Amino acid sequence: MVTVGLTDLQLVAHHGVFEEETLSGNLFNVTVSVSIPFQLDDSEDLENSFDYSILHTIVREEMAIPSKLLETVAFRIIQRIKFSSDKITAFYLKIEKQNPPLGSSCKNSFVEVKL
Repeated sequence: MVTVGLTDLQLVAHHGVFEEETLSGNLFNVTVSVSIPFQLDDSEDLENSFDYSILHTIVREEMAIPSKLLETVAFRIIQRIKFSSDKITAFYLKIEKQNPPLGSSCKNSFVEVKL
């Protein structure tokens, strides 16, 4: 098994239940990875791995669609990744909202999914 992914991809997005979040947006960090069967091979063929640019494209596109709940965004991202390759055996996704508007200091709120 080999895991391929991206850590702390930073994006501005408009997710949240408060109007201010949907208007001005927030900074988000996204970590995403997939696991696939490992092929011991000395070829440099990307077909033997998983192209992490696919993860980047999916995350960027889905984060651009405003949603009230990060859980909804996570579901959409996982659904698209799931259908991008039949080699995927496991997923990991963490979406962190920096400085959520709670009225007190909080570095991040997050949703984390492991499948």
